[in-house]
Amino acid sequence: MEAEKGLLQEIRHTEEECCIRLEEAKRYAEQVIAEARADSARILSQAEQEGIDDAQRYVDAEMAKLGQEIEALEEEAARKRAKILARGEENLPAAVHQILSAVAVEV
Repeated sequence: MEAEKGLLQEIRHTEEECCIRLEEAKRYAEQVIAEARADSARILSQAEQEGIDDAQRYVDAEMAKLGQEIEALEEEAARKRAKILARGEENLPAAVHQILSAVAVEV
């Protein structure tokens, strides 16, 4: 009987040790999971910020290209405008002459 009590106590003691180890393992696992969640949230936040930064750099680069294209178009328009104005000024004396001739004939 004494041997059985001793064996039962040993089994209970072993069970208690196993329960303690199990609880420690659970706490450790919960800690690892919490750290992993925090790391994943940090990584996700960092990735989102990098995406925003990359998108902003892309938009800035495209806006710079558009600015250059607009500038080139404005320069081309100014050249065409100057050319047309020069042609108009060249034709001005002839146009004045034709107008005066037409008006003088009618008078």
